[in-house]
Amino acid sequence: MERTFDEYCTDIAVAKLSPGSNLQRNEALNSVIGSKNPRIRYHGGSKRNDFRVACGISQVNLGYQYISQTLESLNIEPGIHCISYIERMDHKATQDKLRKNSINFKRRRVQLHKHKLNLDG
Repeated sequence: MERTFDEYCTDIAVAKLSPGSNLQRNEALNSVIGSKNPRIRYHGGSKRNDFRVACGISQVNLGYQYISQTLESLNIEPGIHCISYIERMDHKATQDKLRKNSINFKRRRVQLHKHKLNLDG
């Protein structure tokens, strides 16, 4: 047991694991995985669970392109509707990221937060 813990006590391991300490990124990943593998449905005892978690992680890493790449790896040609869906969802995600990174969005979020604090207090 101690041997396993000793591996993670090195400076190199701490440097690799420290980016995982950002709770917002962890919660975002959990949200995506939760959308693929909802708790209301039990898939823990099957291979479907691993596939659903892998799909969630792929979506975070690759965007919606993971769908076509998965189909191609299974020797299935993605159809026109699939490709248009992927493009639409990737465009939507890109636009959402740009909107949320804008100064106006951040100012408005802070303004609404301050307003909420004033109402509660």
